[in-house]
Amino acid sequence: MADKLYIGEFKTGLQKNVSPFLSNEDAFETLRNAYVYHSRVRKRFGADLFLPDDGVVDGYESLGSRLRFLLEDDTDASGNVTTTIAYTKIQVGALVSVGDATEVEVFTVTALGTPATMLASASATTATINTTTGALVLNGTLPISDVYFYPSMPVMGLITKETKEVNNEQLFAFDEVLSYEYTEGGWDALATDTWTGGDTDFFWGETHRGVTSSDDTLFVTNNSTTDGIRYWDEVALAWVKLNPLVSAAGTIEAALIVISFKNRLLLLNTQEVIPPLVSKRYQSRCAWSQNGSPISTIATPTKSWRRDIPGRGGYIDLPTQEAIVTAQHLKDRVIVYCERSTWELVYTSNPLLPFVWQQISTELGVESSFSQVPFDQAVIGIGNVGIHACDGNSVKRVDEKIPDFAYEIHNTDGGLERVSAIRDYITEQIYFSYPSSDTTAVSPYPDEILVYDYNTQTWAIFDDSVTTWGYTQEGLPTGYIKESRHVVAGNQEGFVFITNRDKPTNCPSLQISNMLYIASFYSDLTIKDHNLKAESWIKIDNCTGDTSLNGKLVQVKDEGRTTADLVTVFYDGVTPTGGYTGGGTITKVSKIDILTKQFVPYQKDAYGCSVSEVAFLVDSTVDGEVEIDWLLSSSEDGTFDDAESTGTLLGDGKLSLAPEALIPYEARQKRLWHRVFIDADGECVQLRLRYSFRQFAEKDIVESDFQLHAMMLTVNPNKLL
Repeated sequence: MADKLYIGEFKTGLQKNVSPFLSNEDAFETLRNAYVYHSRVRKRFGADLFLPDDGVVDGYESLGSRLRFLLEDDTDASGNVTTTIAYTKIQVGALVSVGDATEVEVFTVTALGTPATMLASASATTATINTTTGALVLNGTLPISDVYFYPSMPVMGLITKETKEVNNEQLFAFDEVLSYEYTEGGWDALATDTWTGGDTDFFWGETHRGVTSSDDTLFVTNNSTTDGIRYWDEVALAWVKLNPLVSAAGTIEAALIVISFKNRLLLLNTQEVIPPLVSKRYQSRCAWSQNGSPISTIATPTKSWRRDIPGRGGYIDLPTQEAIVTAQHLKDRVIVYCERSTWELVYTSNPLLPFVWQQISTELGVESSFSQVPFDQAVIGIGNVGIHACDGNSVKRVDEKIPDFAYEIHNTDGGLERVSAIRDYITEQIYFSYPSSDTTAVSPYPDEILVYDYNTQTWAIFDDSVTTWGYTQEGLPTGYIKESRHVVAGNQEGFVFITNRDKPTNCPSLQISNMLYIASFYSDLTIKDHNLKAESWIKIDNCTGDTSLNGKLVQVKDEGRTTADLVTVFYDGVTPTGGYTGGGTITKVSKIDILTKQFVPYQKDAYGCSVSEVAFLVDSTVDGEVEIDWLLSSSEDGTFDDAESTGTLLGDGKLSLAPEALIPYEARQKRLWHRVFIDADGECVQLRLRYSFRQFAEKDIVESDFQLHAMMLTVNPNKLL
């Protein structure tokens, strides 16, 4: 009689520290775009666009979620406008929109020139832009309508400014050049002040007191000597350089980190000009302001940072030449990470020397400034040899199940600077976005997310591109709990979106700048910095002109990821309807890949095993299904792949998540036990759950939810030795 092997109450998640046949029974060798959550395996979180409250035009919803600024309040009565785009870079992939909540037209920059004709979604008689001077000319578009410009640059910061209103913090966004605020109509530039950083110069922000103790002032830095440390002046509505004056002529030009501690503003890893020396980096320095207001500008210098006046400002250097990488509060302490060591900045209560250093670890640190996440008991961050947690007394690794992960981060092209993390209080998880080892110089942005459930210590990996994270209590779509704190993310094209654990689909997050039909079943898409992997799947929507692919799921060809902006996609049974004129958006389709451990239930008796059927306890859905494949005797090839090459008939391997029509009562159940019959016989057996090529072609299937509660394998011993 056959035996039953029950696998349920999932607690292990992704496990890579032992061979798959030695891992825990509920472990997974691969857990991609799915994760362990409350003892079950579920599809990765989805996302919603960061939408304005006053509605948007169907097909142009993504415009309300993208970083943009108002060029002109109105076109004239004939739909004409001549203006200049200032304050920002103009590059291929940038957009101009004309319209309001009832009608919109978009114009896309497809080439650099003086001037260059723009791609137009409507029949404007003129649509040109001079990408050198910024001169824009539109004729014959919508009359008396707002004109917006979308730089399509990476989001470099999503920083929350504390305010006096409970549950109403203000969200600031940054790209490489401008800062933005969110209004009822969408994003708009916060001021005409510009920044000069590149796509690895991310923004660090801290709310501290201003001139008076009642001021809630946001201080930001992108570590640029040109930009300096700045603060937001709510009266002047402008960014003001802090310009800390440390002596009669000495100044602090820049800092990697700005943090508030013990009523002083601290700057870590500074760039300073100390006469008679020229500008110099003090990578292991902590500088501080006086107890009180830190405001000191070129126009109104104060003594707030003066080191030559006792009791005002000061500094202290680490007794090491390692660079300070990041810092975070831990209760009433500040933990400071270097690349290979960890320190505490200890408060002394002595106004002449208020802080001293104390070393916590001599060998473990953090390499990525924005990878640290605070907890009440520890600070977690990604170091050069692992993921480390500091509790104030010691530093230890927390990634024992995935010990080689730190080596899988792309280490060039600014890869370490691009790692970013945030804590999701709703799902009780940490999200680390990072460029994987698959990332190349042509597309260096993060392409994966490492997910850590800090309650169960489980791990998983998602395919997605997030340049930076933040929190929001505004811009929440219908169905969200208002004034609750939600995780918000930005990407390399200036899209901003909100994560949603209860949504099984992603939102549009990339723009099609151009589309070229090249042959039967193939098209070349121009998607700026797309970062799409070969054989990934995407959904195309909102194209004008050539609308043949709207609503379709298409696959990225193996050879498609040749440049940062060009991708070739495969589709079947579609005929182009005309020339593409813009507006198209891309939604990434979550490609579930779940590979169990290698099951060896009779190993101690020197027997292999055979599996004749597997029953799966899944949440009921209307259209959901996945394919079940199996791998034998530690082979890396699935049985379906072998069967296809030999012509063997094995069935379709379909696991339906929908109620069976012949079992009427299933329609009333939330969970279903469904069986899949297989023919697996070997030293060990491994199961793979994923979507087949056929299933990817059916949108309703891959857009359905997936939640697995348990598996029941029917097994028999097979004598091997």
